[in-house]
Amino acid sequence: MKNSRELIFYGSFGFVVILLIVGVILRIHYFDILINPIAAIAILLIGTLTPYGFYKYVQRQTITEMERRLPDLLRDIAEYSNFGLPVSQALSRAGNNDYGHLSQLVKAISLKIEAGTPVEEAVLSSENTVDSKVIQRAFTVLRKATESGNNVSEVLRLISEFTGEIEVIRESRISEMKNFVLVMYVAFAVFFFVVLAIDVAFIPKVGEANFSPLGFDSQTVSASLIKRIFSGGIIVQGGSTGLMSGILKDGTFGTGAFFTGITLLVTVIALGIFGVL
Repeated sequence: MKNSRELIFYGSFGFVVILLIVGVILRIHYFDILINPIAAIAILLIGTLTPYGFYKYVQRQTITEMERRLPDLLRDIAEYSNFGLPVSQALSRAGNNDYGHLSQLVKAISLKIEAGTPVEEAVLSSENTVDSKVIQRAFTVLRKATESGNNVSEVLRLISEFTGEIEVIRESRISEMKNFVLVMYVAFAVFFFVVLAIDVAFIPKVGEANFSPLGFDSQTVSASLIKRIFSGGIIVQGGSTGLMSGILKDGTFGTGAFFTGITLLVTVIALGIFGVL
């Protein structure tokens, strides 16, 4: 999994670097870092962060779904144990149920148990295959309870209730963060259109009037340079908005990278359409 992540990141980065080199050789406006460094850097970030961020975002969504179904799994195992079934048979029964993305992990444990692997070893070998502290801790408690021979059903019932409460808290946090994310994007949209209006309507008129923009010498700082600087400000603001909104969503950099790439892509396309990039 780690190798796949690194392969996607470095592969995307290498592809975009080659694209920019070709842009310099062929003198392509948006891909030539010597002609238009702002656009070239933005494209580099988009091409690098978007595939990597998408991979991490999908992976995070899968893990979130697994954690959401974990209380159901633990509750079912506890009920099977309540009826007198040992944990090995309870896990085998659970392997036939549907727990969404968690089903694959449960079936893997079930197959190992049916092949003669002790419950403790089957759970231990599977708990570290998922990058989720919640699932790892729940499986560790399950394994320890099985080893000790205590009332497994009661322990699992308590874990199920605890993980369920964690999910409720997380869902509540996500709902609250949506408001912050919405405010951030509204603020960025206002900033975008105000600066875009200045770029499109005000700066060209200043140039036509032969007036020094922003008090600088017109021979030193041209209107086109001011437009580039403003466009760069929009891109920086868009990238930071995407990064923060992604991190606020689930607290991971991968999601932030994905949202950054998407926000930058939309921003660059919009600036290109209006001809101010």
